[in-house]
Amino acid sequence: MAVRREAPFQGSGEKGERGDKGFKDTIILFTIIDHMESSSIKDAVFLTFDSIFSSKDLTSRLQNQGLNLFIAKSFKEATEYINKNIDNLVKQHIEEESKKIKEFLEDNFDYVTSFIVDNVEISEQFLKPTGLLGAFLSDHSLDNVSIIKILKITPKSITSAKPGLIDKDEPKVENAKAITFTVSLQFNLLVQEYGFGIFGFESKKFPISTPEAYEELKARPFLGEPRIMEKTVLRDITIDAYIHLKDGEYNKLEISKANTY
Repeated sequence: MAVRREAPFQGSGEKGERGDKGFKDTIILFTIIDHMESSSIKDAVFLTFDSIFSSKDLTSRLQNQGLNLFIAKSFKEATEYINKNIDNLVKQHIEEESKKIKEFLEDNFDYVTSFIVDNVEISEQFLKPTGLLGAFLSDHSLDNVSIIKILKITPKSITSAKPGLIDKDEPKVENAKAITFTVSLQFNLLVQEYGFGIFGFESKKFPISTPEAYEELKARPFLGEPRIMEKTVLRDITIDAYIHLKDGEYNKLEISKANTY
């Protein structure tokens, strides 16, 4: 910087004489860069009234090093910038952290599968949710059938992962990160279609002149031979867990509970 007279170093005084003008500003700049790089900080705000820090050469230098240093000339300008960008920064941080968590879980999927098989219990409501639970389900292929038998249950994949929240009544785990993730379970089922009178989509008609005919139809739960078939559906199960850290890196997965109904 001093040799090439790059900002913030200027070297020349007001009358053009050689000197160390900008040397202190250069020390400040290098201190900021060193702190950002050593702390893995990519975005920061620097509040200063010195216009030398707003030079294009300085901005280009920081960008080449993968750093985004916003130069604010007032507290108001700094506050406005932070408020404008904080949501994006938080969202970006959560997305990056979620991706890292998901990759760690995929590496430990055998443990996740073992936990589910050995510890998780579900009800028929989990496969065929009703009310508000059913409103959030996109797959309604089981709405018009009765489950006869569950042939096989297979954990398939991690569908989502994110930093989790710790319940206030739950003891704090030292040196560990709380996470929440979902696992897609594949259910191979043997099902039977409902007949007339039991949630059928195609209702059998009866003449208005003979209302007693409805009772006759209602008394026959199945019209014709009911179809028995195999169906495959996917359902997500939500799991709370901790990732234990060693030297700041993900080290061990500890599942605390699965949320089912």
